[in-house]
Amino acid sequence: MANTVRWGILGTGIMAEAFVRGLADLPGAEASVVGSRDAERATRFTQRLSIPRSHGSYEALANDPGIDIVYIASPNVAHRDHGLLSLDAGKPILCEKPFALNTAQGREVVERARQQGLFCMEAMWTRFLPLMARLRDLIRDGIIGQVQMLSAQMGYPFIYDPKGRLFDPALGGGVLLDMGVYLVALAFDLLGPPDEVVGRCSKAETGVDDRFAALLGYADGRLATLSASLTGATSNDAVISGSEGLVRVHEPIYRPDRMTLCSVSPIRPGTTGEGGRLARIKGKTLVRSIKRRIGPLFGMLASRWDRVVVPYDGSGYHYQAAEAMRCLREGLIESPTMPLDQTVAILEVMDRLRASWGVRYPGE
Repeated sequence: MANTVRWGILGTGIMAEAFVRGLADLPGAEASVVGSRDAERATRFTQRLSIPRSHGSYEALANDPGIDIVYIASPNVAHRDHGLLSLDAGKPILCEKPFALNTAQGREVVERARQQGLFCMEAMWTRFLPLMARLRDLIRDGIIGQVQMLSAQMGYPFIYDPKGRLFDPALGGGVLLDMGVYLVALAFDLLGPPDEVVGRCSKAETGVDDRFAALLGYADGRLATLSASLTGATSNDAVISGSEGLVRVHEPIYRPDRMTLCSVSPIRPGTTGEGGRLARIKGKTLVRSIKRRIGPLFGMLASRWDRVVVPYDGSGYHYQAAEAMRCLREGLIESPTMPLDQTVAILEVMDRLRASWGVRYPGE
């Protein structure tokens, strides 16, 4: 493959624009052509972002001989069709999350890519940020002992628009597929595939999920609690708890550059026998008052807190593109960092949650 990888951009929405701007931060990457159902919109997109060419159909984009890979940024409901369209035209793909609407669709695209021997990857951009690579290394090295729990939240109050992509079931709307997929992918990244999946959601008037909380359980006792919302604000961070400490990944969880590590020593439970002299002393009003004042200080001294900053360049979108380009140049058909079997397994977890909530999309 030539030194420059020529990208075809399928779609002209917000994600497509963010991705193209990210490519500008990546040496050897070129946004060569964009495709849209609307020729005028494609032309305006190329003019705004200085892309050489455009097509007024997705078919023309997929069959363009002047591109090496297609980035799919169409609505959720179209990811399967556009993935198959590109693969059947002989083009590798990087498909925006969620990879497909459900497991069956995702598995179909994966199987086609493997049959064709073409590179295929879900664009889970959070997976490739420098901080996440550092976090995986620290956890693998046992920085917090044995990982036991993950708690992650993501949420912002969006103005309700029944025809917008977030709330319209015809577009594959809902908080699980838009935000929750990041959290489920994080749980897979740090804990692996769960053995048990339970959750609850609330629904918008259109019938899609607008808030949810889920619990992923593992046979060895590990747990992941995940929650996301389209109607209210959350802390937008994650805490990974271990036997010897914890890591807090600071907000925003979808694009973090800071985390705090805390190492602790196991606590030996004290005796609680009634009538003891120590218990009587601890019960004095003055002693309780002093303890309230200086207790947090002793807690800080007994623990060790380290702040870790791992910055990223530009918007951060180019890291996933860099991985796709590395794989293309090395002849790989999938990324070891975001393997296709895991992409399908993430869809399976989300299908299980949606089934328990009674959330279905047209045609399912």
